[in-house]
Amino acid sequence: MMPIDKQNQRKKDAALQQLPAQPISEWRKWLLQCLEPLAAQTRNSDYASRAAELIQQSRPAFSPAMKCLFELHSFLFIMEQLHTGTFVGYHTRVAMEDVQGSISKLFEQSPALADAEPAFWDRLAETLADLRGRLLAEERYADYFSPVYYALWKKWLYPRLPGSPLFVEELAHLEALKPQQKIAQTRYQWMFAKCWLCFLLGRDEEAQALLTALNRKSRLRIHDYYALLDELEQRKEWNRLLHWLKQTASLLEDHHGVHLNAFFAYWDAVLAQMPQEEEAMWEQLLLLLPASRSIYADKLHHYEKWQEWIDYQLSEGIDPLYYRVAMFAPIEKHAPELLLPFYHQAVERYVLLKNRDGYKSAVKLLKRLAKLYKKRKDEAGWETFITVFAGRYSRLRALQEELRKGKLLS
Repeated sequence: MMPIDKQNQRKKDAALQQLPAQPISEWRKWLLQCLEPLAAQTRNSDYASRAAELIQQSRPAFSPAMKCLFELHSFLFIMEQLHTGTFVGYHTRVAMEDVQGSISKLFEQSPALADAEPAFWDRLAETLADLRGRLLAEERYADYFSPVYYALWKKWLYPRLPGSPLFVEELAHLEALKPQQKIAQTRYQWMFAKCWLCFLLGRDEEAQALLTALNRKSRLRIHDYYALLDELEQRKEWNRLLHWLKQTASLLEDHHGVHLNAFFAYWDAVLAQMPQEEEAMWEQLLLLLPASRSIYADKLHHYEKWQEWIDYQLSEGIDPLYYRVAMFAPIEKHAPELLLPFYHQAVERYVLLKNRDGYKSAVKLLKRLAKLYKKRKDEAGWETFITVFAGRYSRLRALQEELRKGKLLS
């Protein structure tokens, strides 16, 4: 008669061989048994790495596509074991982020989905249902799991199954799970998931309408919005990216200007391919003022719109000393006369401070003015100006001293 231990081992081995054909609920039972030796261990990075090793050592043989799916569920299960309560401490949080990193690496693999066995599609449907549920969970840390949902569509399904009925079916599943409006986090994820699916289907007007509604009700998270634009840039869909930039810029009106640098970096990418669309970029820069003011000024300078750049500096009351001298070099070369009012006005502002530091700054700018007049071969104009200037402020002894130190007066 076979010993009980060997009988149990045989049963375990038989169950292990059947696991690839079993539903995900059975995978989870096996994963729970696999990690039993770690039940008392503190939930940290060491726990996560040891858990991954135990699963790797014991898992059965899977087909390439099923193996990727099983590994995904293994990492999700480890994250569940890490996140066992309402409070997540620092070391547990680091461990969860490590597991997220492992999931990201997994998504870089390329399972051949077109050749996957029938059982794979059953497991995939269960996986989508599982991730969909996590996406709409009312948990404080649901965001640890929601990126997996989007990455599955973006990294595995869309590139290998474009136009698949899976996308339309997923929209129907999401619609059936419409959450209560009072749950802000859940509603946000629900709306953005629908937007993401519409985007992948090429239904841009629907996706943009969802983004607009989401921004109105819950305030759009900028990184979610940029995830869509990133996808278009990576695929080099320039016409479509241009359409998105034109149609969705208004979403950024209520957000801080710091986010606009990335937005106009997409414009740079588009204009590198479609320079004839430059005017549309200027329209959007103006639309997003005042938040876009620093970017607007940089673009004016980059595109050598010197008159507009100077006008903007004057209207904003910007100090020429805010910039390094190199910023003015191309203007001095191509249109030095434009700098005259910029420097003249700043000199007067510094003199009105009526203190030594102000006078020193005024002298710095006066020296630049002297060079500009010389560059324009208008030494007589400079002599007239500096004589009138010194006479007008003859009673300001400290200013007169700084002018002589700067060798602007004899």
